Amino acid sequence: WNNTLDSLLVFAGLFAGILTAFVVESRHDLTEDPQERLLKQIVDLLSNSSSREPFQPNPSSLHVNGLWFTSLTLTLISALGGVLAKGWLAKY
Repeated sequence: WNNTLDSLLVFAGLFAGILTAFVVESRHDLTEDPQERLLKQIVDLLSNSSSREPFQPNPSSLHVNGLWFTSLTLTLISALGGVLAKGWLAKY
């Protein structure tokens, strides 16, 4: 059991590291690009209108980021379970 848990923890650590890279990269789709916002403000200023809509991320970006965060959360929970199980095995 101890060797199996070691393998699980190594896999969970590598998987969490890779998932973190994906989360960091895809998180930018949830916020408005500052350059695009500045350009929209300039266009509104030049056209004397202020009918700019608030930023709404794409529904697909929301779903993808939700899946990335869920996967990372489940990976970290399984790693925590593995560490607790290793502690229990060491005690008994």
